[in-house]
Amino acid sequence: AKDKARILSLQTAGASGWLSIAANDHFGVRFKNLEIYVALCLHLGAPLKPEDGVCARCTRACDRYGHHPLHCQKKNMVTWRHDTLRDVLNKEFRAAGYSTTIEQRWRDVDLDPDAPRVDENQVPGDIKCADFFDQGLHKDAYFDVVVCNIYAKTYLPDTSKKRLWLAGTWEKRKHNKYNNVPNVIPLAMEVTGAVGPEFRRLLAHLADRQATR
Repeated sequence: AKDKARILSLQTAGASGWLSIAANDHFGVRFKNLEIYVALCLHLGAPLKPEDGVCARCTRACDRYGHHPLHCQKKNMVTWRHDTLRDVLNKEFRAAGYSTTIEQRWRDVDLDPDAPRVDENQVPGDIKCADFFDQGLHKDAYFDVVVCNIYAKTYLPDTSKKRLWLAGTWEKRKHNKYNNVPNVIPLAMEVTGAVGPEFRRLLAHLADRQATR
């Protein structure tokens, strides 16, 4: 099932784009030998170690393929992965000419004091992009980044059957959760590098803006 989930996710256009970056210094990205080894093993579904073991941080079972560290809370991998993606994306926004700040909560526009209020502390703002929209009351956009693990037991029955199911599901969940908050845009990426529909549209937009500049 895990191999099926991995192959389906990797069939998404762009999921293997990091291979070109790793081989091209033009992008200013340098991978260490160990990083390349781990990334390729995860990409190909090859074992990282000779046998299964136990995680030294959380004492849970850790398979030889390196799937456990993708969601181990004790290793801080989940937070690190999220923050790294946020920071890289923030650089792409600025390269496209946008003014951005990170970790800025969504703020309502106070026009009608009788209108229902939204608790801004409950609304994410990993990246706030000023004047992202050309018109409307809320011109600033708030992007909520999430990296989801296709190998998690709760998701595996679906990720092993449908391509890009998890990224699409997470983006829909976020939209439903913040449906009364304008201009909050969820961006979901699977651990293989596949991105959801919202994320794909944003990347195409940023690429166009950068090319124009």
